[in-house]
Amino acid sequence: MRIGAYFSSFIEFTITYYRHSLLFCTLFAIFTLPCIASDKNKRLLLVYDNNALYAKSLEFFEQNGTFKGFEVYKIYYDNFSPSLYKLDSETRILTIGTDATLKVASLSSADSNILALFVTRSTYGFVKKKYPNLYLDAITLDQPIERVVDFAIRSLNSPGELGFLLGPSSIHLRQAIEAVLEQKNVKAYFSVIKDESNSAQELKKFLVQKVPVVAIPDSVAYSPRNAKWLLYMAYQQRVPVVGFSPAFIRAGAISAIYSTPEQILLQAADIFTNNIRLSSDKQGQSYDPKEFSVEYNDAIYKSLKIRKPDEGSLLDIMRGKK
Repeated sequence: MRIGAYFSSFIEFTITYYRHSLLFCTLFAIFTLPCIASDKNKRLLLVYDNNALYAKSLEFFEQNGTFKGFEVYKIYYDNFSPSLYKLDSETRILTIGTDATLKVASLSSADSNILALFVTRSTYGFVKKKYPNLYLDAITLDQPIERVVDFAIRSLNSPGELGFLLGPSSIHLRQAIEAVLEQKNVKAYFSVIKDESNSAQELKKFLVQKVPVVAIPDSVAYSPRNAKWLLYMAYQQRVPVVGFSPAFIRAGAISAIYSTPEQILLQAADIFTNNIRLSSDKQGQSYDPKEFSVEYNDAIYKSLKIRKPDEGSLLDIMRGKK
């Protein structure tokens, strides 16, 4: 009898123990799971179209620990599909390149959180016009007009006039260019084209008058097919052209102002490190690159007999350090 009573007591104790243990585990799970979930890595979709820029971007971000705290999904833009990923305000989307940005914008909902890199201001404008309710921030490749004009004037040693060949995606900048040049007492000449086949003919108007030309990013005015030819024409007529990329320097521009991929990536890294949106605006905003570089073509300066400015001093002046 004593053995039976002892055994019954043991069974009752065991059942009570596990019942309390189960209750404790349940309560523990209820109160701790939200904490665990809140510490879970944030999601980042890295969507790209240019393998070279993607590789450079990924290497930069990984070396700088930019994506710490993010669960990163690397997606070639052709493979991007909302059905495979939960797209909401908690999911950050970083696009690398124009095609990636266009694809993501076309498939994302209004509450998506997108930052586009390596796109032009005109591409951003196109996307926002087509998808007005989409939240899209962008760090564009384009330099602000004030910076471009200031650099052109300084790199050409204060010319009295400048010419601008504008196309469909840059024509809206004419008024801003005129305002800046008026402040600097520099006369502005403009030629507007609607088709790249007319670029050479329109450029000749500046070349005949020996007006230095400032190239503004525009896929029609300066397409990959005609840019080299336009620069060759200008050189033949001994007219300097200020460009907007290293490619312009290689093709014969006298100088160029642009932001390097590293400078744009550094700006983007700051956004992710601080886990912020660029804009409080519900639809986002495009931003000029903060940092920039300048480059000179020594051979063109020498050939055209134009005094080349000191690169370091010019950068310091333009950055407000002098």
